[in-house]
Amino acid sequence: MPETVERSPGRNWTEEEKDLVWEQIIKGKQDGLPLTECFRRISKLLPHRSEAAIGMLYYNVLRKERDEQEIPVAPIKPARRELKIDTELIEAFQGLPEYISKLHKRLDQLEQRINQPSHEAVAGGRVGNCGGCADGNPKKLSAA
Repeated sequence: MPETVERSPGRNWTEEEKDLVWEQIIKGKQDGLPLTECFRRISKLLPHRSEAAIGMLYYNVLRKERDEQEIPVAPIKPARRELKIDTELIEAFQGLPEYISKLHKRLDQLEQRINQPSHEAVAGGRVGNCGGCADGNPKKLSAA
């Protein structure tokens, strides 16, 4: 269970607290942190102050009292990704186009057989074909 800290309403900010808040915001901006994260971290340093109170101090007092230009904002660095070539993966995909082409031909053949069945296939559909019968002769299915 988190420890609760009593926060007294209307307590005035000391100059030391204001300086701490300002310095932490400068540091957070240099690190590229959003202000809400700065307020969250400052509230841990000043447990008797809420994140909301710190935000209100910053927006309503400190920005007006102090020069906002003092805060150097860290430039956003684009994430750099290095291209890594996986030779095993390249080898595995080299025969893929030919394999896909063979599959397409086989599918076309099967679709053609379904759409235009041979006379033997039609006749075999009406009579039972045991496939591996010893005599090789198809037998009629009995209606059960």
